[in-house]
Amino acid sequence: MDEETLFPNYLSRYYENAKGPFLNLSDFVPAEAEELMKKFRQRGDVFASKRTDDYLKIRRGLMEC
Repeated sequence: MDEETLFPNYLSRYYENAKGPFLNLSDFVPAEAEELMKKFRQRGDVFASKRTDDYLKIRRGLMEC
């Protein structure tokens, strides 16, 4: 088995078929991203709804590194 077979040169993302492909929270200004997270938590029907309240703050901090 060659390296290409073991390590494909593409990236896959999973999403909920009924809701469509994900949107990147990093593409939104912080206030919009926080509002989206709030809606996700209220709905509780997507993976993002399980994130902690400080998730976006931590995420933005890591992206600046």
